[in-house]
Amino acid sequence: MKPATLIVMSVGLVIAIIGCSLCLVATKTAERDYPDDGLFVFEGENYQVLDGNTIRTEDFSDLIYVKTEDEVKAIEQDVKVLAVSLKGVDNVEIIGGQSSSKVMVYNMQPGLYACGIGSGVMKVTNRFEKSLIFDYISDAISNFKGIRKYFNPDILKNKEQKVIVHVNDADLLNRIELDFTDCKNVTVKNLTCSLDCKVVLDNSEIFFENCIFKDPELIPEEEPSASEDTATSPSGDAEPAPAPVDEPSPEPSDDGSEPEGPTYIHHVFTLNLNMKNGSSFDAKGCSFSSFTAIVNKTAITEEDLTSGTGDETVDEELIGTYVSSGGKKCTLSLDLTMAGVLYGFDIRNVPDEDKAEDLSLVTVFNDLAQGQIFLDNAGNEDYPQIKINASNCEIHIKN
Repeated sequence: MKPATLIVMSVGLVIAIIGCSLCLVATKTAERDYPDDGLFVFEGENYQVLDGNTIRTEDFSDLIYVKTEDEVKAIEQDVKVLAVSLKGVDNVEIIGGQSSSKVMVYNMQPGLYACGIGSGVMKVTNRFEKSLIFDYISDAISNFKGIRKYFNPDILKNKEQKVIVHVNDADLLNRIELDFTDCKNVTVKNLTCSLDCKVVLDNSEIFFENCIFKDPELIPEEEPSASEDTATSPSGDAEPAPAPVDEPSPEPSDDGSEPEGPTYIHHVFTLNLNMKNGSSFDAKGCSFSSFTAIVNKTAITEEDLTSGTGDETVDEELIGTYVSSGGKKCTLSLDLTMAGVLYGFDIRNVPDEDKAEDLSLVTVFNDLAQGQIFLDNAGNEDYPQIKINASNCEIHIKN
């Protein structure tokens, strides 16, 4: 490389370093001398600053327009699946029964999180997901307000990060997927789901309130066709059908069986919980068709059995069974007194040997301490089932 080129590159590097240093000095001086001036506001596309908080709002209840060969159709965005995956967020609220479906994100750096909807799936995450890469990039570019934001990252870090998700009352969720790490204040309330909910907690705390499975739906009978509603006169003209005659209520058949009634769809709402490392799950006023929890445990795989042994013979009965993964004490509380049904219970809560002296690591059922294995109508098909496989966990259940 020629000396002249080296000199030019050196001078450019020195200028860049001086420029960056001046930016940092100016940033700190401005914060010190003008603390109340909005020198680093993030107002831009979908952003606003309210009471010192930078808020991004995404409304998913609006109509979207789809162009076809013949016309442009207006289609309402119908949320069927809610997927929220967050790490290190101070406060999370997920609320159903709202007038619109939307997401509000407080004090998060543009481009470092994503929220979007596609094919009925509404996603919110601050973890990287390939499917949302366009949202990351477009959010960062459209709201770029100068490099000074990135030289002073503490502007947003010192403020409470919060995510609020509203779900429209008209949006019946088929599935809910929640994954939280290091989130200590998560609230989920007033959600109605027709199928299943999966919750994964790592050093996080969540409170479910008034969440239910969908009530049975009546399948409407098919309306009679036009040919069945009209009669034809001898002249060929259509005549109105005669007025319907009130029919008596169907009576039981000779064999004593009940007559066939209307057809219903019975939804089954299952909640699957996996939590570890000091997490807490609390549910009140919720109704489940079934509830399965794995606490501080991990499933044995074929790789676990053969790793490092060189033995290709595997005890297949062990695959899929659970062993303790250690972890800090977790807490699981279920208040089922408002559910209106009785449940069957299969609870196995065994602490590790090094935690055997912790008297709080027990199952308390209706205010009475139970043994490490607690069975009550377990496997009875007439009762919705509560199954918990736990280690190092404090369990409180009211039924």
